[in-house]
Formats: sequence, C-alpha cells, structure tokens
Amino acid sequence: MKQFFFLLFAIALAGGSCTKEYQNPTPAEIVDPVDNTGGTGGTGGTGGTGGTGGSGISDVPTSFGQKVLVEEFTGTWCGYCPDGALILENIVSQSAGKVIGASYHEGDALQIGLYDIIDATLGPVSSFPSGMVNRVPFNGSLILDRNYWGSAANMQLAQTPPCGIALTSYVENGNLNVTAHCGFNTTLSGGDYRISIFLTEDGVTGYPQSNYYNDGTEDPNSPFIGLGDPIVDFVHNHVVRTAVTEGLGDIIPAASMIPGGEFVITKSAPIDGYVINNLRIVAFINLVGPDANGHQVMNAQQANVYEIKDWD
Repeated sequence: MKQFFFLLFAIALAGGSCTKEYQNPTPAEIVDPVDNTGGTGGTGGTGGTGGTGGSGISDVPTSFGQKVLVEEFTGTWCGYCPDGALILENIVSQSAGKVIGASYHEGDALQIGLYDIIDATLGPVSSFPSGMVNRVPFNGSLILDRNYWGSAANMQLAQTPPCGIALTSYVENGNLNVTAHCGFNTTLSGGDYRISIFLTEDGVTGYPQSNYYNDGTEDPNSPFIGLGDPIVDFVHNHVVRTAVTEGLGDIIPAASMIPGGEFVITKSAPIDGYVINNLRIVAFINLVGPDANGHQVMNAQQANVYEIKDWD
C-alpha cells in the first residue's frame, strides 16, 4: 500500500525537505491547504509598449486575479526534502491554478547559477527545505519553514494585485521564445519593478533523493516509508531550469506602469535536453527592494509551451 501511495504522488512531487535545525512536524501541521475561494538569463529581444497585434492576448483588463509564487529551496542530498516536496505539491494542487511552484536545487546536479543570485540577494538560505511566498515576509521571516507555506499563500491570495501577466510562446531552432504581456490597472512608481521569466520542468528523474522517512522513525505516517534511502526513482517537479530574463528580472519602464498600460517583452532560451511537454513558463512582476525584506512578487503567471495564456 505504501508503494502504491507513493506512485500516486510521484508524478506530482517537486523536490525537497532537509534542514540544519529540523523539527519534524506532526501530520496536522503538514496539511495546510490553500483557500480556493478567494542559470543566468538567456538572450532575446525586448519588446515595447503597444497593442497585442493578433497575438491572441486581449486588451489589458481593469482587474486581475491574484496568483502566488512559492519558491522552494531543496536538494537531493536532503533527507527531509521529500516531505517538503509533498507539502508544496499539496498546496499547488489544491489552489485551482492560483499557486505556482518553483524549486531551486542546491548542492546537487540540478543546481544552476540562478540559485547563487537568489541566495545572495534574498538569503542566505540556511535550512532545507525552506521557501519564500511572493518574496514577502510572514511572521517576521522571509525564508519560511515548509509548515508556513500554506498560510503565507492564503495571505497573499487575499491581496488585490495592481498588475497581471499574459503569455505566449513558440519553439524555433531549439530555442523557446516567450512573449510576456505585463498589464497594469494602477500607477506603480517610486520603485524598481521588473519582469522575471523562468523555465521550470516537471517529471525530472535520474537524481536519487535522500529519504530520512524510510524506516518510519521520523514520521510513522509518512508515505515515504519503505521506499528506500535514497529513493532511486524519485520524481522532481517544478525544477527551476533557467532564467530567461536576467536573474532578478528585466526592468519595466515607468511609462508603462499606469492604468491600462502594457509592457511587452520577448525573450529566448535554448531548451535542448528538456522534455518540452514537461516545461512550464513561470513569469512574475516583482519589486526589487533595497534589502532582502524589501522585495515583493506583485503577481505571477504560468503557462505551458505553445499555450496562449490570457489575463486571468
């Protein structure tokens, strides 16, 4: 039965759970569903303001739905990280498309240069798994223990965003070309606002995952009991593969950040070696602050390759 339970979640698992000052949560703490009601940059040309030009993207709306970005820090070496992966996947799957996961690997073969930029700017990251929710502090902390991700996501989902994102993409000559439409219904001024575009990949295998839950000592109710340490066939999801923009994003001109304003940018990145059906385009408009606690993801969007993702 335990093997069967794991297989049910294996397709959905997204990386890690190991911390240097770890306290294992109780099963009640693990379940924190989201309320549904409510690496370096690639090359490519930048776009300007203007119309949609038959792209399939509609005019900038007067309101946008709030989406939330959960950025997880994980590693295949981290024996507690299967638990973090399961918690992230539960939050994402229960959010009706409102929560987007992005998993940065550290200290293993899946780590990319982007991790160092994030760690230097928003860290240092000292425990695994941990994560950020819209890059906003929660209960006084920016980098959160996994048991707070759901509550922090709920808080962010209750916000009214001043902006939104629509996406289109196509593949040509081994490169993924992404066009992001950044729309605004409020004037944003006095800050460094940027558009960031990452590529994440689901279904990544071939990287055995350390598993401290194997013998049942850490958590007698864990679905990872008896799966081995490491779990050889572990499936990693939401793996951040590259930043298509600069690491902290490309600057959005102030002239575009007005009611009805739109900034359109097109960027390109090679995708050889990735499974195209497993790739996700993750884009977010973020405020880059003067220190780690001064950043904020204003809104986010996710799309499949070739998908026309209109404002929502």
